Amino acid sequence: MANDREAEIARLLREHETLAAGDGYSSSDLQRALKWAELIDSPNHSNESAAELAEIRTKVEAGGLWKQDVEWRIFTITSMEIKEVGRPGDEQYLVTVSCDRQVMSCQAPTIERAYKFARLYARIIAEGFRSVGPPWADG
Repeated sequence: MANDREAEIARLLREHETLAAGDGYSSSDLQRALKWAELIDSPNHSNESAAELAEIRTKVEAGGLWKQDVEWRIFTITSMEIKEVGRPGDEQYLVTVSCDRQVMSCQAPTIERAYKFARLYARIIAEGFRSVGPPWADG
């Protein structure tokens, strides 16, 4: 099952590269990494993500807000929030992800899109910490 998932993600990454080449540009390493992050956390390719998205939908529809704190390193907690904003008939979802004095936020037209950016922002913050270091570090 994991090999099928990995093969499908690899196929979609190749497809993304082909589309980029057809548009006359080559994807950068960062673009490929972001596309991989989108695919790996997609509810279409991860049962865990599908279940999490269903939980988010239930909480947002019931109370307008989903919030989760994840400790992924000792005393390092990522807070993720998806909040319904806007007017009836023109719903929008405000995404806010924060950790280690960093905040990433956007507004999305659907819960699915909000989830995609919440996961992407959380991954960017964690991987940035591991590769560049925390923003509060000296030097």
